Amino acid sequence: MFPISSYRRSFMSRLQILRNAFFLILLSILPASAALAQTASIKTPWTTELQPQWLHQVMPEATSFSDKEGEPPVYRAFRDNPLSGEPELLGFVFLSADIPPEEVGYSAPTAMLIGLSVDGNLTGIKILTYYESFAYSRGDFVADPVFQAQFSGKSITDDFRLNRDIDGLSSATMTSFAISRGARNAARRVAAAYLNFEEGDAQQRAWAANAMQQLQQLSWEQMLEQGIVKQLTMPVLTGTELQLTITYIGRPVLGEFFIGADDYTRAERDSSIRLGGREMILVAIGGSGARLYRQHLITLQQGDGPARPIQLRRFVTAGNADEGAIAGRAEYAGAIVLEENIDVTQPFTISYQPQGSELPYSLEYQLSGVGLALARNEAILSEQDIEQAMLAEAGFITRLRHDPP
Repeated sequence: MFPISSYRRSFMSRLQILRNAFFLILLSILPASAALAQTASIKTPWTTELQPQWLHQVMPEATSFSDKEGEPPVYRAFRDNPLSGEPELLGFVFLSADIPPEEVGYSAPTAMLIGLSVDGNLTGIKILTYYESFAYSRGDFVADPVFQAQFSGKSITDDFRLNRDIDGLSSATMTSFAISRGARNAARRVAAAYLNFEEGDAQQRAWAANAMQQLQQLSWEQMLEQGIVKQLTMPVLTGTELQLTITYIGRPVLGEFFIGADDYTRAERDSSIRLGGREMILVAIGGSGARLYRQHLITLQQGDGPARPIQLRRFVTAGNADEGAIAGRAEYAGAIVLEENIDVTQPFTISYQPQGSELPYSLEYQLSGVGLALARNEAILSEQDIEQAMLAEAGFITRLRHDPP
């Protein structure tokens, strides 16, 4: 039976107990041999010395496997074609450690064996070893059958968002995130190498490239004039000023443009771990009084709703303002992870009340231009696309002049 006795129930939430109780009921109606096999397959072996039977655990339909080969290294999984009897490629099995970079959990990466079908779906995962402090008090808490079963059949095109697409382990958010994101990213890299996989569809990639091109053509002054970027400047002490620079970075292309790819990746990872969200507003802190900025003094309001202070967990680090368009224009940066009830396409007000000030300083922010189009998932056309669209609607003489016979 599933070893509930190995856990200390005082460290488990009620939800975890219910999930394990459900699995016990499920085991009670399965044949004893199948139940024992399932229980054995999810136990963490605490070693990365691969056993042949583990390949079948993450790719159950395979009848044979190749040696580990290729770049990145994988075991090719085969099954016999029922018509020809010849082996046909079913998918790939690989170690997460062979597909860097690995996602780090609470204290270290989690070593996994992962199965991926040729259709781009995970066929299973097996946790081989991990180093987390919870294991000392709760036992092998990652060997949760309900948690691990979620990955079988999961498409690599999914986001694998914690507590949305994947239910996390109780009281182990960092570990759950590392396993989920690590399995997804490793599988995507294998699919890119062997299945010609590219993240996002071709249209979305083209729109993102067009968005980056349009942004790069704008000067900082033009972005301020168009309202893409707004700034709030206020006195905080005699002779010192605090300046907050606000802009929308809820899509990767915007984040990479404004704060650089590395800082955006870290901010997005942090927001995903804490909240599972990606709608973020950049707050770059600058001015001679930048060191006096206090996160709890900033609020956000939309419509007739109350002005809500930004909770600490909703403010993530966004780097030192040394990369991207913000470089040299602030001392450091953070990002507000917006609550789900905020409609990012509608105006909202950001306020900051310096210590000792009777009233807050406020600005209204409304997404515009490329940012608004991305938030609405609208088409962002290149200059060539726009020209072709205009020609398609132009009269015959205009088209003839543009492209004479």
